[in-house]
Amino acid sequence: MLKSLYSGISGLKNHQTRMDVLGNNIANVNTTGFKAGRVNFQDSLSQYYSNNPAIGQNQVGTGMKVASINNNFTQGAMQNTGRSLDLLIQGDGFFGVLPPNSTDNSQIRFTRDGVFFLQTTSNPGEYNVVNSEGRRLLGKGGSPIVIRANNKAYADAVAEAQNALGVVTSKQSTINGFFATSGPGTLDPSTATDPNIIAALTAIKTAMGTYTDDDSKADDSINTKFTNTDHTTLTGTDLENFYKEIVQDLKQYQTELTTRTNNAQAAVTQAQEAQKAVMTVGTLSIDSEGNITGNDTRGVSLIIENGQIALYNFQNRDGLKKEGGNLFSATSSSGQAEEGTASAANNNTINSGYLEMSNVDLSQEMVDMMVTQRGFQANSRIITVSDTLLEELVNLKR
Repeated sequence: MLKSLYSGISGLKNHQTRMDVLGNNIANVNTTGFKAGRVNFQDSLSQYYSNNPAIGQNQVGTGMKVASINNNFTQGAMQNTGRSLDLLIQGDGFFGVLPPNSTDNSQIRFTRDGVFFLQTTSNPGEYNVVNSEGRRLLGKGGSPIVIRANNKAYADAVAEAQNALGVVTSKQSTINGFFATSGPGTLDPSTATDPNIIAALTAIKTAMGTYTDDDSKADDSINTKFTNTDHTTLTGTDLENFYKEIVQDLKQYQTELTTRTNNAQAAVTQAQEAQKAVMTVGTLSIDSEGNITGNDTRGVSLIIENGQIALYNFQNRDGLKKEGGNLFSATSSSGQAEEGTASAANNNTINSGYLEMSNVDLSQEMVDMMVTQRGFQANSRIITVSDTLLEELVNLKR
């Protein structure tokens, strides 16, 4: 009698497990690429009861247990989205995805969820193809797919503009330095000694010689004055007048450089904006074999590294482990992933603009849920009836 109680308990526990799996299936009825689970039961150990001359021995079962919880990998329904980075696999393959910044192949996970996006990298005009968790889609050879804009000419233009800005900014910094608190702009020739003025002029001459500027009339004027006059031999009023002329030219040069700095900065901004315009992906196309092609917004072909999507197969896909996030990982039961590509010969094709929906059959799940409910009720009744029998046995004492 106690055996029936424990048999009933095993039925309750395991039918609850089946209900848990059914609940998870129904919850994921609209999850992209989801594969439904299924619970299989088997009987528990049977106990020897007596010999039987016809069949050898009589046995009494001790209940039931969960034999397996496996995934149903049948193809899910197709949904047309029209989006080029929505991908559907027809066949048994899986996409491979790798975590951000990881190069460890042991971290590769596998999925039937074909919703992918472009994600910018730290390099201008460069993109990774990633899933909703930022895992990078793998191409042929097992490396992440990288998409780059063909913008070398624009990058060179930005570098040239930045170099020009650096030159004029350096000149401006030097000239501005002469008008600091210790510079010639605050040096009063009428009160300064000749050695102080000569020292200031010598510093100016050295700087102007270093930054020879063919585009500046003020620079030419300053250098011409220093060429035609040896300021170290001047004294008194002549030295003061020469110094005033140099300071006046310096102020003019400072104004010129301010204008040119602004223009150079504008040129850099313009070059950067032009570069950004071509760093944007315009169109992408993915054929049935997973080859990616595309153009930027100018219509120029994109540079695509590892540009054919890899697909992975397993000797025993029922042995895959669910990791959450629509991801699976390989196990000793599934065997190692076998990399390949989509092709009719491999019985795998990729459809761009489509998604594979959940393969949960809602009508089947509802029927299974009713059957499971009745199984649970029947096992509850076993416990109730067994308890009634025990009660009758206890009452024999009265």
